[in-house]
Amino acid sequence: MAPATAAAAPAAAYPTSTFSIEVGASYYKGTVTWYNRSVGVTGAFKAVGCRRVYGEAWSGDTYLDTVSSSTWCDRAGQAPFSIAADVVGGANELYIWMTTGDPDYFLEGVVCYRGVSVCVPF
Repeated sequence: MAPATAAAAPAAAYPTSTFSIEVGASYYKGTVTWYNRSVGVTGAFKAVGCRRVYGEAWSGDTYLDTVSSSTWCDRAGQAPFSIAADVVGGANELYIWMTTGDPDYFLEGVVCYRGVSVCVPF
């Protein structure tokens, strides 16, 4: 009789947070995945007029990085991005916001926290 073998334990899932930014008919909605050394964002982006989305990662009081989409004008599609968070424990805070085509014109935004399932407006 062959010896019994133990089944491999499933890999632990990374924590996630969901977000939704809506400005009139424009929106950016999706999921943040908190990896050990980066933060991944997947989201559906719809720009009515010209819009741009940004993400900024922090670890406590330590700024990590900012990324942005290109400016989208009257189009929709997937707009994923990844932010490096190469610190022990990774990022624990992520700001996501939408601007007009002018990056200095803030419209709406959310802040996401590692371990919290839904992002909140800021």
